[in-house]
Amino acid sequence: MTTSNVTTREGAADPPVEPVDRWLADRLAAYGRGIEPPTDWLPTVTFLQIVSAIEAAAPEPAATIQLYQHWIACQPPGAPHLFAAWFNLGVSLAQSANPAGAVVAYPHAVSLRPDFSAAATNLGLAFEALGNTDAALQTWERALQPDEARTSLLTHR
Repeated sequence: MTTSNVTTREGAADPPVEPVDRWLADRLAAYGRGIEPPTDWLPTVTFLQIVSAIEAAAPEPAATIQLYQHWIACQPPGAPHLFAAWFNLGVSLAQSANPAGAVVAYPHAVSLRPDFSAAATNLGLAFEALGNTDAALQTWERALQPDEARTSLLTHR
């Protein structure tokens, strides 16, 4: 069934007819107030809608982290944009002075998209923030693109 551009699965709570972004923003605000709303609606929401709601609501970092964690948890393996959700979770954790949490999130993004160099770079930064410079250097070395790829990017060929 489709309501307000959100496809729901059997048994999931239908979002109201109001705009989806507002509906999500209200639920995001609940996270910010320490209220954990029911998560049965999360499988019905796309990653892009989650990002849009976060941008619109500008919630506290803890609310953003909770929303990404819950959204990721209810996605099937191989879900579109799952790698990006793990990356954004890592960014949110790092920005919240939780590099240990970021070190857990970023590898998921890298494993889902091995060519996602931003995730590998940020993983190295999180290791560095933890004082583990050896792991940071190893991560960055693995993330280096081959010379041919870098040359192609620089010369736009």
